[in-house]
Amino acid sequence: MSVKAITTSATDVGSRILNATTSTVKWGAHKIGNIGGFLRDKASVVMSFIMGFFKNIPQYFSSARTHVGAFAQFIRDNKANSAGIAGFAIAVTSLVALAIFKYSKEV
Repeated sequence: MSVKAITTSATDVGSRILNATTSTVKWGAHKIGNIGGFLRDKASVVMSFIMGFFKNIPQYFSSARTHVGAFAQFIRDNKANSAGIAGFAIAVTSLVALAIFKYSKEV
């Protein structure tokens, strides 16, 4: 093999490596750009959601106040029924808690 053939072969190999590396770098840069765009879009969606939540806080409080007021009015209108239901719920909860406590001591 002559020096010229070796030089030409080495140049050809170097050119192929350079082209492959260039293609790989361009592909990687494109993928990084896609990831950056994806993250930017998702961050924008999250920020819009958060800002919308904070903008609607007065409406949430108004709605909660309306529901709490309706619940309080229901309690006032049905005092006897509400007291009976609450007493029954407390009794059942106490019995279940006592049973769980007793069972856990036995095990």
